[in-house]
Amino acid sequence: MQMAFEFYREELFDKSIRAVKREGKDVVLVDNYYPTGDCVFPFPSSLVSNEKEKRAILMFMTCGDALACMHNMIKMLLRGTCSNFLEVVTRSKNYSLNLACLFPNGFLQKNVNPHEVVKATLMNGEEYVVDITGAQYGHYEPVVSWKEYLATRAASVSRIDAFGTACQTTKGRCAKKAWEGKITRLHWSATIAMDQAVEKWVQDNDLTLAAMLKLPEAQYLSKRADMLTMIKTALQKFKAENKGLVCPKMDTDGLGELLAKVADMGLL
Repeated sequence: MQMAFEFYREELFDKSIRAVKREGKDVVLVDNYYPTGDCVFPFPSSLVSNEKEKRAILMFMTCGDALACMHNMIKMLLRGTCSNFLEVVTRSKNYSLNLACLFPNGFLQKNVNPHEVVKATLMNGEEYVVDITGAQYGHYEPVVSWKEYLATRAASVSRIDAFGTACQTTKGRCAKKAWEGKITRLHWSATIAMDQAVEKWVQDNDLTLAAMLKLPEAQYLSKRADMLTMIKTALQKFKAENKGLVCPKMDTDGLGELLAKVADMGLL
């Protein structure tokens, strides 16, 4: 499911990144104004130094979005395996990567917000964490035991919510005005398109996602690749049907001035 969300984020990337500056484990994304009303932008692959950094940037500030977007897929994948799901809000620790985003007005958005994960209890009582977006902190393994998560990734637990809380929050944000409502409605509609593609794949293959996980490795990898291709095709079709919200290319006008601002602020 982590790979599916990474596919989703790359197809519906909602940041207009114009440069990436690095020093040690600090990475600053230089963002742009969105004067044309675009919501989706090309992912800046040419600016990314390696695959891990790409995954981190894709996941930046998206943990709540991930729980909403992947809600149905989590249920489908783990159906019959888990007795309970909860959404847990934590404060992360032990970063191996410090991501931040610099906006043209000088505001620096650091990655210090609460982090949301799913706590899954297996039928035998064992407890695990599904951390879909941990890559933004340099935590690339999406599934770890609850005990290990508390010891190595969570500085504290702020709140425990019912499974589905992130979905309800996202639905509420759809009613907001201006850009926040616009981008939330776009993502909610894209999530529906993705869920429909997964449901069609399940029907066409007569194979539940939970059953797919139990296949021999070669068959599992083949089926997973087929499903991810269907997801990508569905998201590309969705983008084509919503062209008015998609920016066709990266904007580099005035980039030198923005980079000078990074230097003047002493960020790196």
